[in-house]
Amino acid sequence: MGSGNKGYEGRGIVAEEELDTNPEHIKELVGLLSNEDNKVSEDARSKLTKIGAPALDQVHDRISTTGISRREKYHCLWIMKYPKDPRSIPYTLEALKDKDPNLRSMALEVLGYIDEQRVNKDVVIDRMLHDIHHWVRKRAVGIVSDWELREALPQVIEALHDHDRSVVLPALKTIREWHKEAAHAAPHVIDILEDPIATSGNDDYRYEALELLGYLGDKDAIPVLRSFIGDPDLYTAAVKSLKMLGVDMSNDPKVKKTQEWAERRGDSSWDDDREETHPYFWH
Repeated sequence: MGSGNKGYEGRGIVAEEELDTNPEHIKELVGLLSNEDNKVSEDARSKLTKIGAPALDQVHDRISTTGISRREKYHCLWIMKYPKDPRSIPYTLEALKDKDPNLRSMALEVLGYIDEQRVNKDVVIDRMLHDIHHWVRKRAVGIVSDWELREALPQVIEALHDHDRSVVLPALKTIREWHKEAAHAAPHVIDILEDPIATSGNDDYRYEALELLGYLGDKDAIPVLRSFIGDPDLYTAAVKSLKMLGVDMSNDPKVKKTQEWAERRGDSSWDDDREETHPYFWH
């Protein structure tokens, strides 16, 4: 193995160490993945990740070993991610059955990288989008989007009603990307915006939904969009979508008042103790 300082002695510069792909060295690193010291095991994982494809046979053997810890399985999945080697697919599919949602989520991420032919798209659509844990469902929506699985649009629309907002947000973004064929999703977006419990306290979620309604082109969304023009955090998305639906609110007095209130609120000279009616409650 090289010294790692070729021609740079005395200059404070160290060249990247040459990779040792000797099977015995790889075996030693794979053995360190089970080390209880996180620093040691993560360093071994990092080195094996850099080695890449030459390490996969031993990594595959290790993740197939009965009784290894979930942490070690996680390390193995991480190493399998970047070579994008289809030989790793059976091992990721097996990990998708693990009881640990962290492992299932990681396995799904790896599958998203390496299954470039989308051979296992049905696993993602039919099983992982309905996983019991929101981390996995969120990851599955991302894979569906990345893989352009437009046949999964009904399942993505269904995800708009997921009880966990972390799943709903990527579903909204995916539908926005596919908006030309997703006009029928508008009633579902309207439903979640009209649910005060579902939408309270999450402006990213509501902003994305409000903007999406403009792209979907359903004029039935106009009333719910109008209901947000008094909200200083969300009115810009509502006004933008209303304009896309043919309703120009640029000169509307209520919009101008909301804009002025938002600007004053952002002014450091504005007295926070001064009584001011929030425009959201104006009628």
